[in-house]
Amino acid sequence: MWAYFGMRRGGNGYYALDISDPGNPSFLWHINASTTGFTELGQTWSEPVVTRIPGYTDGSGVAKPVLIFGAGYDTNKDSSGLATPDACGRGIFIVDAETGALVWSVTPAANSVKNLRESGLQHSVAAPVTVLDGNGDKLTDRIYFADTGGNVWRVDLPGNVLPTASQTTWQINQLASLGGGNTANDRRFFSAPDVVRIRFDGNPIDAILIGSGDRTNPNATDVNNRFYMIRDLAIGAYTTARPSTADCADEDIVDFRCFLPINNSSLYNITNNRLVTGTEEQRATALAALKAALGWRLNLTGEGEKSLSKSITLSGKVFFTTFTPSSVLDDINVCEPVSGIGRLYVVD
Repeated sequence: MWAYFGMRRGGNGYYALDISDPGNPSFLWHINASTTGFTELGQTWSEPVVTRIPGYTDGSGVAKPVLIFGAGYDTNKDSSGLATPDACGRGIFIVDAETGALVWSVTPAANSVKNLRESGLQHSVAAPVTVLDGNGDKLTDRIYFADTGGNVWRVDLPGNVLPTASQTTWQINQLASLGGGNTANDRRFFSAPDVVRIRFDGNPIDAILIGSGDRTNPNATDVNNRFYMIRDLAIGAYTTARPSTADCADEDIVDFRCFLPINNSSLYNITNNRLVTGTEEQRATALAALKAALGWRLNLTGEGEKSLSKSITLSGKVFFTTFTPSSVLDDINVCEPVSGIGRLYVVD
């Protein structure tokens, strides 16, 4: 039995312990930003996810366990005001669970046998990732993660072999761009996406649910945070290269990647709850708009209200909590702690 942990604000390393004998635990491995292949590693906030992936096996062909985690938090994001691109933490890593050896990564660094370059990764990934087995073979073939710049990403691991240096088999796509531009829209994600298989218009899709909120500054009131549901219509693994702009202009080519990244204007605003409280005509109009959109968004309307933890979906309803800082924080004469306001939302 092995245990894994990062350092959060304490540093940029991960540690592994062998706790097979709880009374006599032993050191297993340690990696940090000085370890070869891990120079992108930031502060280690992302809780590792233990899983198995295609193509990574032992000598008998049995899939070996791996850890997948975000590349970390860059303290550049501690600065107030509109976020700027980070210098580390931009991507994800996959490592051998027993040895800590790098198996594969996605970062802005150059392509290599063990790294896929994605220049669009400009913001650190402090949150855990969410893994998915799309074909039921007990191997992770899809990864979702979100970054501190308000972006949601999808990584596909098709096939049954690891990529080569050409990096033409596994791929990353920016699923959504939901922050940035000005301080009010400077949304940041610190939680893993909640991924749920649902049916939409009779067809299976994957719903990606996530809320924004700066966990490093819970008392901030200058950002209009939101909770999102994004429809990922491509439930199978991507096995072909991204379509070009010319390909997407061809009406005979239908590829969901042509609609990416999804932005706020592509999502129906459910904040006024017209689907429930409206007149019959308003409900019909709202339902039509919701069906035409690529998901929905809910404004968190409290002053400084933000989502600080992962949502959970049960029986078709998503549950999530928010925190709103107390207005008493502005009173310099207050000499005792104030708690703020916590809310629980339930959305069908």
